[in-house]
Amino acid sequence: MPQISQNIPVPKYDRSKVVAGIVHIGLGNFQRAHQAIYTENVLAKGSTEWGICGIGIMPWDTAIRDAMKEQDNLYTLMTKTGDRVNAQIVGSVVDYVFGVDEPALAVEKMAALTTKIVSMTVTEKGYS
Repeated sequence: MPQISQNIPVPKYDRSKVVAGIVHIGLGNFQRAHQAIYTENVLAKGSTEWGICGIGIMPWDTAIRDAMKEQDNLYTLMTKTGDRVNAQIVGSVVDYVFGVDEPALAVEKMAALTTKIVSMTVTEKGYS
């Protein structure tokens, strides 16, 4: 990751050993700033069974699908407290399925023996 500043924390665990124990439908900003960062902290302590597989089910989820694919499912979480801004590269999302194109694969991920939690975020876009 040569383009990433040395000052920004990156995952120190081996992401290739992490399996998706969580399948999350609706992998938007809210989920990535909350559940995914808590999961990141668990993975950083040595767990390998709590990775996240995101599933998109809305037509506009192509944007997150494409962004996550381009970045190997990594993303930057930025938090601000007062005047201080912190950035961290998050690696807890280890897989992403666009259920509109691959509904059988989405169901397979939810039903996998390694899946312990299936969660969902419903935001204002989903209410209509």
